[in-house]
Amino acid sequence: MLIRIYKANNPALGFSLLFIAAALWLPSILSGKEFIYYCASPLSKFFSLYGLFSKIISILLIFSGAILLNITIHQLHLLKNQSYLPGLLYVLLMSCIPETLCFHPVVLANLFLILALRRGFQMLGDVNGSSAAFDSALFVSVASLFYFPSALFVVFVWISLATFRSFSIRDWFISCTGLILPYLFTAIYYYCFGNKESFFSDYIFPGFQTDGPAEIYFLKSFYVLAAFLFIVLLISLSPLFAEMARNKASIRSGFRLFLWFTALSVISFVMAPAGNIFHFCFAAIPLSIIFSNMFLNIRQGLSEIIFSILIIIMVIYQWNYF
Repeated sequence: MLIRIYKANNPALGFSLLFIAAALWLPSILSGKEFIYYCASPLSKFFSLYGLFSKIISILLIFSGAILLNITIHQLHLLKNQSYLPGLLYVLLMSCIPETLCFHPVVLANLFLILALRRGFQMLGDVNGSSAAFDSALFVSVASLFYFPSALFVVFVWISLATFRSFSIRDWFISCTGLILPYLFTAIYYYCFGNKESFFSDYIFPGFQTDGPAEIYFLKSFYVLAAFLFIVLLISLSPLFAEMARNKASIRSGFRLFLWFTALSVISFVMAPAGNIFHFCFAAIPLSIIFSNMFLNIRQGLSEIIFSILIIIMVIYQWNYF
């Protein structure tokens, strides 16, 4: 039912995503249970002191990311129909693992990665490609200030340059400038008001360590969910490649660039510290688009079945966890 409803392009559906996000986080809020595995950054340490407030902020950030992603997909014309499926699936994927239902800097970093994705695609046909390259690298850099492993996605900016622009040393220099500037200003601030040791301990090293235990034991429901998402991903590949073959060259280039973003999300997850499943949030961006394309191109009955199974697994997982 929800798939059929969210295939429409009704602006009212965008506001409903906030209520869906709140409903998915409600068991965590009511239980008062915290998954104490915060990244050691100052931002997450601050929010970890305010459990309910931090969860409300997280819900608002996820909702904002869903709307921003939906707008981006509409502007780039990556899907054959304009709908609110990408936003709906982003909310679901960001909320499907109970252990991640707490504030974490990845939730905030994702907003800037979506902006970087949007500007990266806009290098195609943009007369002022240097501006797009600068903006995209700048957004990645800001994301990495909140969560340093986000810096890996600067590779996406450089692939965008190589894909959509003829080689220009000026464009590459400008993209590197966009990457450096946020760190330069932050370092100057620490030099004036703090010290350089706290800069590295606050922004660089926390991305590779956590305050939680070295090992986390997941419920069986986690492995069921992971297996099901992998199966759905395999099912999604055929509609994805079919859509790429049907579209014009510019859209095909966009899809190939998007697959690079997906690959970087996978690499980030593989390189994450042991047990740090917050890196799955990076994958929520590309998976929401891949799954949306699948739901728009397969039979209505099959799409409703797949979506219903996903919801059932999520409910059982949360029931067992909380």
